[in-house]
Amino acid sequence: MKIQTITAATLVLALCILFTCGCTTTTETNQLPPVTAPTALSYNDIPVQYAEVNGITLGYREFGAENTEPLLMLVGFGETMNTWNPTFIGILAEDFHVYTYDHRGMGESTDVDAQ
Repeated sequence: MKIQTITAATLVLALCILFTCGCTTTTETNQLPPVTAPTALSYNDIPVQYAEVNGITLGYREFGAENTEPLLMLVGFGETMNTWNPTFIGILAEDFHVYTYDHRGMGESTDVDAQ
């Protein structure tokens, strides 16, 4: 009789552990929403704009909506605004008003001595 009681208690304990650990199957599935691929921008579609600053002309581009927070993207020395990955800029432009520009004497910017 003692072995039957221990066996029954062990079986009940094992069933409780199985149910509380989530080892049972359910019909409910938790699916994540589908992920959409980010849209890559084309630099050919966005015109270069120009600003006169201290006797030099700086070339720049704007991406994104006007009413979002501005984000200025700075490139390293020797690079131009076209160096940025268009997909990366497109992702940023979904949430920010992105500015890219060419440093003085690089790409679309001039290299005239400033006054």
